[in-house]
Amino acid sequence: MDIAKKLKFLLSRKNLTQSEFAEMLKTRQQVVQRWLAGTKPSHKSISKIAKELNISVEDLLDDNKNFSDIQINVNSKGTVNQTIQKEKDDLKDKEIALLKKEIELLKKELELRKGRK
Repeated sequence: MDIAKKLKFLLSRKNLTQSEFAEMLKTRQQVVQRWLAGTKPSHKSISKIAKELNISVEDLLDDNKNFSDIQINVNSKGTVNQTIQKEKDDLKDKEIALLKKEIELLKKELELRKGRK
């Protein structure tokens, strides 16, 4: 995942607009727009970005890094520590729920077939 995708994800996750993020970094919104469009930030900017988003520079720069490994601090009235792993768990829960429904349907179908004999 490249820096632009990571930034889009993190800004969305933290409910930050481009303007708000630019203000946090003391830069212009147009600069943030360029980053989100794929222009790589300067080394100095990368350090600021990582600090403001509470992630390591390494996590921000590593295109092979999966967000499931990155802890993100989400600020809203107080600080809440969350991990992307929770989203993976939610997905697993949805998959389990669908499988349970499928099993129930198969059981009903078997009961119907037994009743026909």
